[in-house]
Amino acid sequence: MSFVNQISDSDVYIRPHSGIILPQYEVHVNTELLKKLRENFLASAVYEPKELEVYSMVTKLVKADDKRQIHIIDKSTKVIEKTFHSGHTKSIKRLDIWEGKGSMIILSCSSDSNVRTFDFESAKFLKELSGHRGRVNCIGISHDLDIKSAMVVSGGEDATVRVFYLGSGRQRLCLIGHEHPIMGVSFTDPKHSVGGHELIASIDQTGEIGLGVKQSGVCKRILS
Repeated sequence: MSFVNQISDSDVYIRPHSGIILPQYEVHVNTELLKKLRENFLASAVYEPKELEVYSMVTKLVKADDKRQIHIIDKSTKVIEKTFHSGHTKSIKRLDIWEGKGSMIILSCSSDSNVRTFDFESAKFLKELSGHRGRVNCIGISHDLDIKSAMVVSGGEDATVRVFYLGSGRQRLCLIGHEHPIMGVSFTDPKHSVGGHELIASIDQTGEIGLGVKQSGVCKRILS
């Protein structure tokens, strides 16, 4: 959440857990742009968000442990307010949080090939998002405030990027084009687009970056 740089016509900035910002005109791909994009995306991708601040509730932390449990913690007192088992059968790789109209949902992805969602207040299990073969390395959430339109993006060891509806858990898209495990994914900020399209950005283990169209799943380009 700390990327506050001004956007210029040759810069792209990635904000961890908030998507990526792209200028509202065609991005000019050059060596400096790719370097900056890759550095910022990798900074997000290698971050270990097994401890995640809830930004609308600044005193709360959401944390996963090695026993596949998820804890909600009061940041100021360090008191664990709630603990629940994620239901994952292998280690949790990432956490994220969707904040919508009157509700909040915790998301977790795991080496067991699945993404799972939970109600923040009750800790009730909601949905399992399945489709990947092998571990799911990363997740991202769209900026939609309505759960009916909110989407989850995930990247896996199987080199695919998959998009699911948050509410139903149904898979909407499967983006291919990468040849190596995906390490970071994000939706573009809806205030910005490239060629009129909102995009899904992904980065794989080799640093290759993919840009796909959110609405159709068509791969716009792979930046190597």
